[in-house]
Amino acid sequence: MPAVELVAAGFLVAMVSLGPILHWAVLFRTTLGLHGGDFLGPPKRRLLWAAPFVLLFHPVPFFVVGACVVTVLAALGRLSSGWLWFLAGFYTYALLMGLLVLASLRKARRRMRGARNA
Repeated sequence: MPAVELVAAGFLVAMVSLGPILHWAVLFRTTLGLHGGDFLGPPKRRLLWAAPFVLLFHPVPFFVVGACVVTVLAALGRLSSGWLWFLAGFYTYALLMGLLVLASLRKARRRMRGARNA
């Protein structure tokens, strides 16, 4: 398979998989974060009892560990060069989406500051 097709395949896999990865990250953060009680405040508690379910029964952590293992093996040269091209497409897409999200957050923050100052 030519390198361009492998980069495109990496882009495609990243498009499909980064959404669920981010959703899982938010779910994990919510599970470990503090939750308030009624309107007036306490009790503050965590959903620690749900953490094993989020880690063990959700498929995304296994995908993330597998992606890390494949990345390390490809970086060490134990996998063929096709994997490097595939991972280049995957991580390039992740980087571009991260930059787009940061730019939109910056723009939203400027709008909020402008609305407060007006």
